Amino acid sequence: MRGDPPLVVALGAVLWDVFPDGARLGGAPANFAVHAAALGARSALVSCVGNDEMGRNALDILRDRGVVTDAVQVHPHRPTGSVSVTLTDGQPDYEIVEDVAWDAVTWHSELARWARSARALCFGTLDQRDPQSRRAIAKFLDAASPACLRVLDLNFRQHFHAEEVVLSSLARADVLKLNGGEVPVLRDYVGGVADVDDFLTELRARFDLQCVVLTLGADGCRVIGDAGICKAVGEKRRVVNTVGAGCVHSGIRPAFAQRRDDPNLRRTRQCHRRLRHHAGQRDADVAREVSGVGLVRSPSFGRRAFAYIIKISG
Repeated sequence: MRGDPPLVVALGAVLWDVFPDGARLGGAPANFAVHAAALGARSALVSCVGNDEMGRNALDILRDRGVVTDAVQVHPHRPTGSVSVTLTDGQPDYEIVEDVAWDAVTWHSELARWARSARALCFGTLDQRDPQSRRAIAKFLDAASPACLRVLDLNFRQHFHAEEVVLSSLARADVLKLNGGEVPVLRDYVGGVADVDDFLTELRARFDLQCVVLTLGADGCRVIGDAGICKAVGEKRRVVNTVGAGCVHSGIRPAFAQRRDDPNLRRTRQCHRRLRHHAGQRDADVAREVSGVGLVRSPSFGRRAFAYIIKISG
């Protein structure tokens, strides 16, 4: 890439995923921010941590991974967020602690500067479970440039989702990422046909989305865009757990919905295959790799993939 790297901003939770064998830094926005930094962007996180050891450790790790934390607030009373994670055959079940720091992100004028400068941003539904953070995220989205690519990552966890949040988030998004388990919940909120491909195609048209990215675990993923439906088969790997794996798709998969005959797209697919292999090849370290602290260590192919994403997004 020539010149300054693009500014990519993630909005929402930074927290600790507490596994039976220890805690690892996570949160979908934090994961996205680390991926974006690894792919060569100037990456920033808008969030809130507690004035505690977990918060300080989180900021240290994020900075070490290249994430700008100037817009991460420190709450004087609420603790840093955490999630209890239990695993069944590698699939996670979450118990998300309420009334924590990332629920209390506060909008202020300095955030408007970050919003106006962002080339792309990522936000989710879980991060809007509290009215205070919901207002801050909405104001940030509204303050961003119309040319900014807005990526919505649906996070239907426990009871922390509501029709109002889902509809308003879809109305503000350019790209939607969701997994197979979230499709029926989304259909309950917005209505639609039973066939998944038809449902997501109609959803894309209804909300004027550039593309919809559906992750399907071992079955790969689908991307619905101008070129139709692109399908990528899964690659069999030994996986410890899948926590945070969808954040890879949030960063790279929007490119798949574009021109299939573009030679850059072939290189992007190759980059993504290498990234998936990187995340899946270490049996004992997969959880750590995909929970926000390991990630990509090959910046040459990462920058190439991210450069293409920014190119096609305008």
